[in-house]
Amino acid sequence: MPRDGQLVRDAVGSYLACGSVFLAHLVTLWVHSPQVVGFVSVAHPLAWYASLLLGSRRAWKAMVEAAGMPKLLVVGTCDNFTPLSLCDRYVAAAQEAGAQLQVAHVQDADHFLVGHWEEVVVAVQSWVRSNETARLVAEAQPVFDG
Repeated sequence: MPRDGQLVRDAVGSYLACGSVFLAHLVTLWVHSPQVVGFVSVAHPLAWYASLLLGSRRAWKAMVEAAGMPKLLVVGTCDNFTPLSLCDRYVAAAQEAGAQLQVAHVQDADHFLVGHWEEVVVAVQSWVRSNETARLVAEAQPVFDG
């Protein structure tokens, strides 16, 4: 499995905020950075126990409320931490509130996307190449150097 952030860096050759929910507290800082032009959340755990242990709902809220930034949620259809029904409710609420949020479903993938990382990379690349996201990425400066 790729290191945090490495997946998106390899996929698009630029930087978008990406990482595990263990870095959830940083999301609230990143949403104010001019270098961050979008968010990719891969297998975001939304169940109540994940929120309690990891702060994942706080990270979700900060990501969704980041105005003017496109967002991508990549989720496995067999995710055992965030069932699709729960994910769909969160996505619908975010979209109703005006969030620019797209979802990419990885068929037959569990929460850890074992055996499906190439599909994740393709989904992220496709999203980044969309008109608005590509323009924002092209205009952005890398958040990290190295």
